[in-house]
Amino acid sequence: MGKRLLDATASDFAAMSGGELAASIRLAEGRTVAAECIPVYQPPVEGVTHGEIAAAMGADMIVLDRYDPVQPQIQGAPADMIGSETPLAAYKRLLGRPVGINMIVADPAQAASIGGRLLNAENVARAVAQGVDMLFVYARPKMGGTAERQIEAVRAAKSAHGEA
Repeated sequence: MGKRLLDATASDFAAMSGGELAASIRLAEGRTVAAECIPVYQPPVEGVTHGEIAAAMGADMIVLDRYDPVQPQIQGAPADMIGSETPLAAYKRLLGRPVGINMIVADPAQAASIGGRLLNAENVARAVAQGVDMLFVYARPKMGGTAERQIEAVRAAKSAHGEA
């Protein structure tokens, strides 16, 4: 049996697979805090990211909204971290917490403004290569995102990447 999220340390998170992380969250029995941060906004404290502030306040997991795997950006993070090939893995080490990103389901013909946040095989591959722990998926109805497209996109991503 694995460790519950509340008892895990940064080194535990570094060694967890996707399935082990999911089991760790389930073992916490709902006593888990996920903080959603917008990394493209300047943080209130210079040189400190929104995720670091959330982790200091007790967040167990950090979710980055508006993080684009094609053009990675986390305001307040060291430039060499974001310029590396694995910025999310480096950010996870900095925070000592699992890091997830939001990805969007939309009609690809209408999704030009979404960039790398569009849920497709290429963008999921980029996020996985960069070290993401979790993907949160939501649909944009005004851009053609439907429940059916969401199910199809998640199935395709899981088929291509499994529990990566």
